[in-house]
Amino acid sequence: MDIVFIIVFILTLLIIISNFSSGAKAVRERTPKGIKEKKQKELIKEKQKAWIEDDLIYDPKTGAKITLEQAQSGVWDLPSEEEKAKHKEEQKASLNEAGIEAGYLFELLKTKGYKAKKLNDEQIDFLEQSALLTQYDNWGYTDCYILNDETVVFSPYVKLERLHYEESQLMVWVKVNNASGHYFMEPKNTSNKLLGSLVNKEDIKIKNYSVHTIKKGFDITNTKKILQKFSNEKGLQVELNNNNLLIKTLVQPNRKDFERIEKLL
Repeated sequence: MDIVFIIVFILTLLIIISNFSSGAKAVRERTPKGIKEKKQKELIKEKQKAWIEDDLIYDPKTGAKITLEQAQSGVWDLPSEEEKAKHKEEQKASLNEAGIEAGYLFELLKTKGYKAKKLNDEQIDFLEQSALLTQYDNWGYTDCYILNDETVVFSPYVKLERLHYEESQLMVWVKVNNASGHYFMEPKNTSNKLLGSLVNKEDIKIKNYSVHTIKKGFDITNTKKILQKFSNEKGLQVELNNNNLLIKTLVQPNRKDFERIEKLL
């Protein structure tokens, strides 16, 4: 009788353990896709944050970390095969194509002497009044590089609630001389209802662009020369507020856009 009881007890215990394991597996398999995607986005942000905070220059192709002197000379040691494999897996798991290209841009800025910094309160106050950013319902920024406290390159994250639009973009902010007035320039045939009721159009005529006058300057000759430089460029929004020139793209940060803007400055 005791033996029968023991056998029944053991069989019952095995059934309970089996059901518990199956239930745990089912719970794991029901992990919402959104949670996985959220974790992936967190990995992307962590990787990009590591790139920014690291004083060394990161080569996204190989995963090598090198000094500025090595980058300028073009000579450095490549990672081991094990490090390359690890880098490839990390890149595949945590970075999308746009994130990788943004990483290339941030490393390019380092080679040009830009330093990763935060915008100060005065700079943020100025940007919060800019036409480029007030056209959106909300904005913030993730990455900012500054050269000699004069040229600011950063990535604003903009949001339009009514259109369910969210995007990381690229903005360049430089100081210019002998400019006056406040102007906003965008590609022609774009509908900007927010600005339309606030500004006058076509005070200055630029090919391929509409120029909105927010405040007319006392001398528009030099102002027109500055804005004219962008007449053959596509996909840019430009704002000139006295001696502050801001240029913004409408797509995610990339080297091609930065380099074409840089050539015009």
